[in-house]
Amino acid sequence: MRNHERQHLPELPAGFSTETCVVVSCRTCQDFYGDDEEGGIIHFRGLHEAAEVVATAGWWVTVQGVQSRHCAAAEACATRAVDPPTLGPADPAARQGRGEPNLARPLARAARSPRRPALARARPRRRCRAGHRGRP
Repeated sequence: MRNHERQHLPELPAGFSTETCVVVSCRTCQDFYGDDEEGGIIHFRGLHEAAEVVATAGWWVTVQGVQSRHCAAAEACATRAVDPPTLGPADPAARQGRGEPNLARPLARAARSPRRPALARARPRRRCRAGHRGRP
């Protein structure tokens, strides 16, 4: 908010204050984290706390944004015919509350994993739990 906008706001009564928080919504369906789970939208103090909590709850945190577990599962099933990767807290620095989280690091690490070599695409596609096959 710019300074000239603050001048036109009414004075708040004692006991009320204006604060900034982080809320998380799915980039696909725009549902807010906490709507179904807690019965209301959850407000976080910062990006680090929000990324860690939603990733622990099964939401998919990537460089492109955040997806609810249902939207992430549907996208992973449709595009790769596999279940979405489970991502933990984005970065050790985020767990300790230092610096900005590096949300790309878990994805880059998964791409270089010896269990999933680059030549894995030549293998036939698996079915996900829902029974769908990925795009050919």
